[in-house]
Amino acid sequence: MSNTPRRLTRRPTRTVPATILSIALIALGGFGCWVVGSHYAGAQLPPDISASLEQAAGLRFDSTAFQTTAVVLALIGLVLLICALWPGQPSRMGAFGSDVPGETAIARSDVARRLKMRVLRVDGVYSADVRVGSQRADVRVATVVDEPEQVRRAAEEAVTEALRELRPASELASRVTVKQIS
Repeated sequence: MSNTPRRLTRRPTRTVPATILSIALIALGGFGCWVVGSHYAGAQLPPDISASLEQAAGLRFDSTAFQTTAVVLALIGLVLLICALWPGQPSRMGAFGSDVPGETAIARSDVARRLKMRVLRVDGVYSADVRVGSQRADVRVATVVDEPEQVRRAAEEAVTEALRELRPASELASRVTVKQIS
C-alpha cells in the first residue's frame, strides 16, 4: 500500500462507464453488421443465433432502417470509446506555486469568479464574463464608456494582478476583449 496521496488536480473519472457503454454499442452494431453481411452472402447462421433471430421475426434485416441503425450504433460506440480514452480537463488547478509545502488546488470556477469580481471593480465595466481553460483565461467585458481601450487596459491589469496573487502552478495566459454597448 502506498502512502502517496492522490493528486488534487486529477482528471475526471469518466472512462470506466463510457468504455463499458461504447464496447456494448460496438458489439451490438457489429452483431447487426455481421447478420446483415451473412444475409447478403447467403451463409447459414449458427442455430442458436438463428433461433433468437426467429423470435424477432417482426424485424426485417434487409431493410435500410436496420442496416442504418447497425452502422450508426457501431459509429456511436467508436466515438464513445475515443471520448472515454481522451481524458477531460481537470476541474481544479494548482495554485500558490512552490511557496506552500504540499499541493494546493482551486476550482477553475472559483478562479473565474475571482477574476470576474476583480474586473467588475474596474471603472467603466458594465458586466464581465470569464472562462478559465487549461492554458488561458478568456475575459469578456461589456462597457458603456466611449473609450473602450482604456477599460481594456485597466481590465488586463486587474486580471494580471489577480493571477499574480493566485500564482497558478502552470502558466495561465489571459485574453481580455471589450465590447462597447450603448
